[in-house]
Amino acid sequence: MNAPPSVPPRTRKAHVCSSAGPTVHGLGYVFVFAPLINGLGHWRGGQNFANTAYNWRVLAWVTGGESLHNNHHAHPRAPKFSVRRREFDPSWLVIGALAITRLIILGTCVKLPRASDVAAPVA
Repeated sequence: MNAPPSVPPRTRKAHVCSSAGPTVHGLGYVFVFAPLINGLGHWRGGQNFANTAYNWRVLAWVTGGESLHNNHHAHPRAPKFSVRRREFDPSWLVIGALAITRLIILGTCVKLPRASDVAAPVA
């Protein structure tokens, strides 16, 4: 009997690189991007609520709503970070789609922020 053919070295190398990708991405997010977003969220930007954080509406499109930091501090348990019409939280669309397809269930204890919750603009 013939021995099974060995895996070419190029295929093995591609496999190692592809398995390292998610690890590098996860480490990059946890140790670089999350602290950067948090730092920006406490530095400057717009405010809907009187707390120490700020919103970066444009950056929210790229960060999945994570840069709507002021709203998050006002409603820390809410899965939806956008409050006003001009704020966009892309992750809320994903959560909504998963809820519609019943892949997740939003609990009855989830309180979503409303535009009426917004205080007068903070100077």
